[in-house]
Amino acid sequence: KGKQSKSVDRFYQIRMNKLLKVIGKLKNGNKLLDVGAGDGKFVDFMKKNGFDSSGIDLHTKSDSILQMKLSSSQLGKFDIITYLHVLEHLRNPWKSLRDAYEKLNKNGLIVVELPNIESLTFKFFRKRWQPLELPTHINHFSLKSMRKSVNKIKGLKIEKVEHFSARTSPSVFVLSLFPSLTPKKVRQKHKGKIPKTILFLYLLLQLIFYPL
Repeated sequence: KGKQSKSVDRFYQIRMNKLLKVIGKLKNGNKLLDVGAGDGKFVDFMKKNGFDSSGIDLHTKSDSILQMKLSSSQLGKFDIITYLHVLEHLRNPWKSLRDAYEKLNKNGLIVVELPNIESLTFKFFRKRWQPLELPTHINHFSLKSMRKSVNKIKGLKIEKVEHFSARTSPSVFVLSLFPSLTPKKVRQKHKGKIPKTILFLYLLLQLIFYPL
């Protein structure tokens, strides 16, 4: 509930700039819906960058995020629909993608970010791989399985594939090596807060492992 610091906002901007550029190159319109929007940070980020953005999340308590399903008749059409680490949580991710396709304007764009079960980091860390996140991640995907399933939705096709996320790839590497630094675990241990020393170490390690 506290106000986000300017330094944290700036850091978020830096980490999300690559995704912003990808969306900017592929988009055909500015009306955006973020599915599984959580605290609405990405929605706010896109608003600041000139997008008419909104978000939905059935489990959020944020006043700025709509508590409704994607299939709701109350939602209109969108130029861009984003799923940032959401599909791996859903019991029927392909139904959600079909619903998203139905909500797209002509030449609309669906942006999906998720862990890759065939990534080098999974092959290296195996059961220590942080994105396994059992039991909250109930689905895992590879590029092959994504292509196969997307092809089942008539009219939908994959336009671009990226294998690196400035926002999550370095943290996956660090947390697979040092699970005790997982923010959720740290907050539970320190009554909802992350000590500055631990936060500094967590960010420093991400910078060190970033080139990998």
